[in-house]
Amino acid sequence: MRRRRSRWRHVLRDAKTDKGIDWSYFFKRYVWDDETTPYFFPVARLHRGQAAAELFAYTLFVGILFFFVAFLTSTARAPSGPAPAMSLYCFSVACAAVVLAMTKYPLAAMWCAASPAALLAYFMLAGFPPRLGAVDQALIAAVLALITWYGTRVVRIARAWPELPEPPEEE
Repeated sequence: MRRRRSRWRHVLRDAKTDKGIDWSYFFKRYVWDDETTPYFFPVARLHRGQAAAELFAYTLFVGILFFFVAFLTSTARAPSGPAPAMSLYCFSVACAAVVLAMTKYPLAAMWCAASPAALLAYFMLAGFPPRLGAVDQALIAAVLALITWYGTRVVRIARAWPELPEPPEEE
């Protein structure tokens, strides 16, 4: 039986220098790559492979975050006690993230994109947990505002999905 070679061997061989591993190679490949992480490309210039990678990263982040919040708000350990309505809403967002990842449906993208704004509105109306200081509250509000802003890009990608070109053939 032939031993299967590691799929990482060529990556390590290509990234190796005489002084160790070239971390800029890994950064370029996994964090800032025009094909797999095109976060600053206009939606009109994306192809389906790039859009799928971006939607996958977003849905993974939103799905895990809101599933965790749904679980947390359904238990008695939540800062303000159990909140079944909030738990149900967060679970619906996590389900919408799964639907978005599988179908690229624009309404699922809108539901996911509106969720950080809804969470921010909830905090503004019901108040932040009392243990948080002003800096913590401002930081949470800023992060939720940034995620909401990025959600508009996700909605544009989902709306443009049917017209996006197929990825170019690899040589």
